[in-house]
Amino acid sequence: MKLASEALRDGALARAQKLLSRHQPRNDQDASSAFEWRYLQHSVRERAATRTLTGVSVPSWHSGTLVCVGETLYNVGDDKIRAWDLTNWAQLPLAPPSAAGSVHWWWHPRQEIALAVDPTNHTLTVYDLPNFKRGSVVQLRLAPIWAAISPDRRMLAVKVQDTHAQRIVVWDLIQNIERGVIGEQTDKDTQMLFSPDSTVLALAYQNGAVGLWDAHTVAPLPSPPKVQDEGRPEITFSPIGHRLAIANTLEHDRVMAWDWVTRESFLFRYPGSGFNEPFAFSPNGKLLVTASIDDSLVLLDARTMQQIGTLRGHHAAITALAFSSDGNLLASGSMAACAKLWDLSSQREIATMGGHGYNLIGDLSFLPDGQTVATLSSGGEVKVWDLPNMLKGNALLTNLMGGFRFAISPDGRSVAAQDFEQGKNKVRIWDRFTRREIHSIPTSQSAVGDLAFAPNGSALAWVTAKTLEIFDLHSGRHEPMPLGDDYSSFKPIAFSPDSQEIAFSSHTNLMLCELKSRQLRPFTSCGQEIDALAYSRDGTLLAVGLDNGAISLWDRRSGRKLSEAQAHMSITACVTFSKDGKWLASCGTLTIKLWRVTRNGLEDYRTLEGHAGFIPAVAFSPDGKRLVSASSDKTLKLWDTADGIEVGTLDGHSAWIGDVEFSRDGNTIFSIGVDGTLRTWEAPPLDKLYARAAPASTR
Repeated sequence: MKLASEALRDGALARAQKLLSRHQPRNDQDASSAFEWRYLQHSVRERAATRTLTGVSVPSWHSGTLVCVGETLYNVGDDKIRAWDLTNWAQLPLAPPSAAGSVHWWWHPRQEIALAVDPTNHTLTVYDLPNFKRGSVVQLRLAPIWAAISPDRRMLAVKVQDTHAQRIVVWDLIQNIERGVIGEQTDKDTQMLFSPDSTVLALAYQNGAVGLWDAHTVAPLPSPPKVQDEGRPEITFSPIGHRLAIANTLEHDRVMAWDWVTRESFLFRYPGSGFNEPFAFSPNGKLLVTASIDDSLVLLDARTMQQIGTLRGHHAAITALAFSSDGNLLASGSMAACAKLWDLSSQREIATMGGHGYNLIGDLSFLPDGQTVATLSSGGEVKVWDLPNMLKGNALLTNLMGGFRFAISPDGRSVAAQDFEQGKNKVRIWDRFTRREIHSIPTSQSAVGDLAFAPNGSALAWVTAKTLEIFDLHSGRHEPMPLGDDYSSFKPIAFSPDSQEIAFSSHTNLMLCELKSRQLRPFTSCGQEIDALAYSRDGTLLAVGLDNGAISLWDRRSGRKLSEAQAHMSITACVTFSKDGKWLASCGTLTIKLWRVTRNGLEDYRTLEGHAGFIPAVAFSPDGKRLVSASSDKTLKLWDTADGIEVGTLDGHSAWIGDVEFSRDGNTIFSIGVDGTLRTWEAPPLDKLYARAAPASTR
C-alpha cells in the first residue's frame, strides 16, 4: 500500500491500480479495516481523466503541440494533425486537398492555417483550418525551409535556402506581396517568432544573437545584448507591452528581459542549479515562470526579473507550461508522465494529473470554457480533466486563519475550527456537507487551544489563555468562564463519554468542570505543563501528556495515579484511547507510541517511526485496526496497529498538519494544516466503491 500511495502521489494511476489489484481485500470485513486500500482505490477513480482522446504519437524525445482555438482542439505531432469539436468531443474529419507528390504540409493551429509546401515550384498555398478553405498562393524565388505566421494571420515569415546562405522573406498575406528580406545567414537553426500584437518579428540565431524587426516595414528595431556566445537562445514575448524574454541555453544560468522601446535589459542569474526549458509569461505579463534544472519552477517578477517564489513537487525534468486565462492557475508537465496544477496566489500545488503511462507530457492547454484542462503525452494520448473537481480536491474548508485544531460533531455533520476574520478571533461551525456556516462565535481571547464536541451533541467547548468557553448548540448561548491569569500557549480539552464533565488543563493543573452546575475544581497537579489529555471510552481513566515528554494514567473516580512513563524526547502532544479501551496511542517528536492499558497502568508495547518531523496528533480508527498520524512533514501516515507497519501515506497539505481525526463510521479522515485548509480523505465502503462507474471515456 505504501508503494500504491507513492504512485498515486506521482500521478502514476496505472501503476497504483496494478498495486491495488494485487492487494485487494479478500472480503468485506478485511476491506472495512483497510482504510488505505479503499481510500486509494477511490482516489485512483476520482483522479482519472474525464475523457481520453487518441492524438498523434511522436518519438519520446519530441513533444507534440496541443492548441485550443475557439471550439476546436488541435493536436500536431511531426507532420500530422488531429482536431476535435469541443462542443461534442467528436473528432473532426480533416481532409487536405489532393496535391502533387512533392507537396508536404506545415501546420499552424494557433492561427488555424495550414500551408501546402511545394519545394519544386517554391510555393506556399494557404488553407484555413479546419475546413481547408483555400486562400492565397505565395510564390517565392527560393525553396522554403520553414515559416512563422503572425497571430493576426496577416504576416508570414519564411526561411528560404539560397546557394550558400539562408534568408528570411517577410510576406503580407492580405495583399499577397513581399514586404522585405532579412539578410543572409549561414545559420541553419534560426527561431522565428512574432509578437502577440503581430507588430514585431524576432529571430534567434545559432551564434547567440537575437534580432528584432518591424513586422510590416521590415525595419530593424533595437536588439538585445547577447546572453550567450554560441548556441541558439530561447525567446518568448510578453503578451503585454514591448518585452522579450531571452534564455541562455548554453550555460543555462540566466534569463534576460529586453525592452526594445526603452532599450533596457533586466537579467536574472540562477543562484544554484540553473535554467531548463520551458519558460512562459503569465497572461497579464507580470509574471515569468521558468523551469529549473532541479525540477522546480522559478517565479520571477517580469518587470524587475527578481525571484518571487519557487514551486516544488515535480520529480523529473519539466517539459511544458500553460496558464489559465485569468493567470491564477499554472499547469506544468514533466518527463515523469504527469502534470501538476498550481495555485499561483498561494504558490501551492493543487492536483496531480497522471495516467499517461511512461510517456512524457509534451504539452498542456486550458480550454476556453474555464472548466477544463487537457494534457498531451508523447504517446499521443490527450487526457481531459475537470478543473472544478481538481480545484475542490479534498479540501473541505480553506483560508482558515490562526487555527491548527478542529472538532467533528458526533453525527459527523458539523465541523468546528478557530478562524481569524477581519482581525477578530472566532470559533466557527460549518455544515460539512453543504459547507454552509452555521455559527460564528467571537472568543474572548485571541488564542484558542483544543476544541471538543460533547458526545451527546449538545455543546462545543474550548479553552483560551484565560477562559473555558462553552457554546450550547441548541440554544446558541455562549458562556465564557474566567480561569485567572494563565498564559499557557496551548490548552487541551476533553468531554467525558457521558457528556457530564469537561477535563481541561490550566498550566500544570488538570481541571474538571461539571456541566450541569458549571462548577470548576482541580483534579490533580502534574508538576509539568499539560499538553494532551483524553478520557477512556468508559470514562474510568484519564490519560495526560506532559511538556517533558512523559505520559501518565489516572483513575478518574479515585484520583489515583496508576502509572507514569517517559514516552517522547520532549512534549507528548497527543494521547488517545482505542474504542475498546485496550490501547492508548501517544505522539511527539518523530515517534508514535502504542501502549497496552492494564489494571496497573500502561505497558509500552510498540514504537512507530516513519515521519520526518514533529507529530502533533494521532487517532484510532473505530475498529482500532488502524492509526492515523499527522506531522510537520506535511503528510498523514496510516499504520496497522497489529504489527506496527506503515500502510500508507496521504499527501496533499502544503504545510505543517496540526490535527487529524477519523469519522465514527471509519470511512473518512479529517485533517487540518497551518496552510489554512481542512481536508477530508474519503474511503467509501465496498458496496459504494464497486457501484461507481469508471469516469473516463475514450474516442
